[in-house]
Amino acid sequence: SPVVWLAGARFHYQQNIALPLVLIDSACPFRGMALEALAQQERSWRPTFQTSTLAGIRAALRAGLGITPRTIEMLTSDMKVVDHELGLPTLPSIGYRLYSRVNDCSESAQKFAALIAPR
Repeated sequence: SPVVWLAGARFHYQQNIALPLVLIDSACPFRGMALEALAQQERSWRPTFQTSTLAGIRAALRAGLGITPRTIEMLTSDMKVVDHELGLPTLPSIGYRLYSRVNDCSESAQKFAALIAPR
């Protein structure tokens, strides 16, 4: 799944300040890949909001507090992809895996598998 830089639809970036990041406050693959990519680009950044939940990330983006790296599936009508607009580094894609017991897969697990299956 492609990982992109997302912001709220009304987000406006001022070029002369450090990039405002909205991040999960604990170990997170998106946080790690973003900080590594920005370091390689020698791009300055600052944490403007940190949270432990995806709901917190969404709320901060909608409020215009900054940008975050997430899979394209998180994009909704009140958000926008800002990779090219802000000249941000391309981030690697990620994959999902679902493991279950053979012949012992619940209906919920089957629905989830269908949701993340390649299209």
